[in-house]
Amino acid sequence: MRPHLYIVVAALLAFVTTAMAQSNEAESISSAVFGPRIRVDDAYGAYQRGFYLTALSLALPRAEKKIPPHKP
Repeated sequence: MRPHLYIVVAALLAFVTTAMAQSNEAESISSAVFGPRIRVDDAYGAYQRGFYLTALSLALPRAEKKIPPHKP
């Protein structure tokens, strides 16, 4: 490999590592400010938006298995 390629690879690796660290920091700040993430009921969200067939296709398998909806 050429020497300048090593520099590019090292810089890219440093950038990715820094971006991952910032992402984790942002998620911890977000959780501290807004509280922990809660599970969202996708079927209910689809129903609210008028996507009734999507809501049915998401809710029906859970209903058949008697899995309760997600609670906040």
